[in-house]
Amino acid sequence: MLTFRRAVPDDSLRLSELTLASKAHWGYDEAFMERARPDLVVTREYLEANECWVVDNDGEVVGWFSLVDVPGSLLLDNFFLLPGHIGAGLGRQMWQKALARVAERGADRLTLESDPNAAGFYERMGARRIGSVIAPATGRELPTFEVVLGSQPKYVSKVRIVREKGPIRRAYLPAEPEPVMFGTHDEVREHYGTAPGQYPDHATTLDYVVAAAAG
Repeated sequence: MLTFRRAVPDDSLRLSELTLASKAHWGYDEAFMERARPDLVVTREYLEANECWVVDNDGEVVGWFSLVDVPGSLLLDNFFLLPGHIGAGLGRQMWQKALARVAERGADRLTLESDPNAAGFYERMGARRIGSVIAPATGRELPTFEVVLGSQPKYVSKVRIVREKGPIRRAYLPAEPEPVMFGTHDEVREHYGTAPGQYPDHATTLDYVVAAAAG
């Protein structure tokens, strides 16, 4: 289960190691990593001065991000995942948390400077490229992005579906303490070619759609 907590100064060493490992994931050589290292080390002072969030997945620290006040917006200054978790969907949840924090703080604009290899992720998240900057430590050109929060969805449903067996699905829905079971019954069961008694009868997803539309 993914959880978020505010970083504390004692996280500095662990987050530095995580950040360096995440950056190295893109295949940079040792010379590049050495040049980039000063910008990747997380200090106790940085964690104390800025809004930093640690991402925990089932007891393991797997990522972190930070928000920094800049004129006219908030800057997503760090956004890193352990290499083994890149591409597993955790980045999207981190992104949603970051946007939620921007909204909670009353800001309407988020900006960021991206590693070129991560630019595609931010584009998929709906960020718009607005230019580029040169990284002082490495001399590389980094794409810059912005998100105007008024253009973001007001609500993203967090539904998790677990397939049990045959047509049976267990759905974990927001605000529901217990999962909801979906399946087949009557004519729908016949349509899917399952025999009476083969699987427990449950309401179908179509039944819920009709109910949501008030009949």
